[in-house]
Amino acid sequence: GDPEPQQVDVRVIGATNKDLEELVRDGAFREDLYFRINVLEIFLPSLRQRPEDIALLADYYLKRSARMNAKAVQQIEPDALQRLQDYPWPGNIRELINTIERGVIMAHEAGLKVADLPSNIANFKPLASDPAQLESLADVEKRHIQNVILHADSLEEAAGVLGIDPATLWRKRKKYQID
Repeated sequence: GDPEPQQVDVRVIGATNKDLEELVRDGAFREDLYFRINVLEIFLPSLRQRPEDIALLADYYLKRSARMNAKAVQQIEPDALQRLQDYPWPGNIRELINTIERGVIMAHEAGLKVADLPSNIANFKPLASDPAQLESLADVEKRHIQNVILHADSLEEAAGVLGIDPATLWRKRKKYQID
């Protein structure tokens, strides 16, 4: 509110998940502004590109969250850590932080377990990196049909869940030798 100009010394630090050079080329970001603010660029890959950092970050946020929530959780169990490392983290570090905090809140023991993680992470199955480890479509279909039949009260209900006619279910059971 002072009518007299004041001398200031500031440094602007900005972060984005966008490629500003590409935005400049596309005309979506002002070139002159880009060259004014781009004095020092630090590229930090997304969390999914550096899974080796997940254990260290998760441990740090576990300890911080345990302290903030007055919980006795001290470590991440190996199977839970493996799930964290397998997950692709579309929400990047913010999603990891929230996941760890939720896990700490849900934990009833000193170790964070798979059961303390959100179901989308606890149940996440990474794709096999070796094509030889991938299942055929027939194997996936057979397993899915078996699972639906196991949880359905009748074959008619199973057919309805699968979205197929009971006669089609009968043929698929015969084909896959499902009793």
